[in-house]
Amino acid sequence: LSENFAMRVAAIGESFGGLYENDVTGDNVGGVDTGAIRLSARARFAENWTDILRIGYSKRQGNEYFTPYALMPDSFPTDAGRALYLSRLAAIGSDAVDLDPFDTHINQFVDDELDEKDNTVISNQLSYELSGGGEIRLISGYNDWAIGQRGHHVFGAETPTLIQFQYTSSESTSHELQFISPENFLVDRLTAVAGLYYYNEDLVIEE
Repeated sequence: LSENFAMRVAAIGESFGGLYENDVTGDNVGGVDTGAIRLSARARFAENWTDILRIGYSKRQGNEYFTPYALMPDSFPTDAGRALYLSRLAAIGSDAVDLDPFDTHINQFVDDELDEKDNTVISNQLSYELSGGGEIRLISGYNDWAIGQRGHHVFGAETPTLIQFQYTSSESTSHELQFISPENFLVDRLTAVAGLYYYNEDLVIEE
């Protein structure tokens, strides 16, 4: 915009339908919609002072189906153990359990959901150039995000089984004061970085 001020806006959006086809419903699962935007500004408001501000926001929504507890062929040491497991699923109406986790088809009741409430990131870097060639920087950051998830973790069950609900939120701030030395600091070919760092986070995990 001018010799001492610049601004950039970047945005991205993605809509992914999902990798897996559910033979129970005929729908695809594993999809997620993502949107993000970031604003960056750089200002040089004095001869030795520079400030860089970045503000970002993103959001995700979808079901993000996954199989962390997939039944592998060697999950059961004996045929009797596998038959017992399948009989228990059959008792709740799941008589066509899919035991192959390596294809893109599933035969499973899926009601998974991912809802990222928000994800806001703010960072600022204030720099002062020393007359001898070094630099002093103050880097500050703020991050606020929350996400809710619901998932079923019994692979292959065609009927509703165990459901896990999880809500996670985090709000954090950080500050870092840096001293960046000029070249040949104190002795020949020596450079150094020294600083102080502070971080505070309020994290909540509910299940």
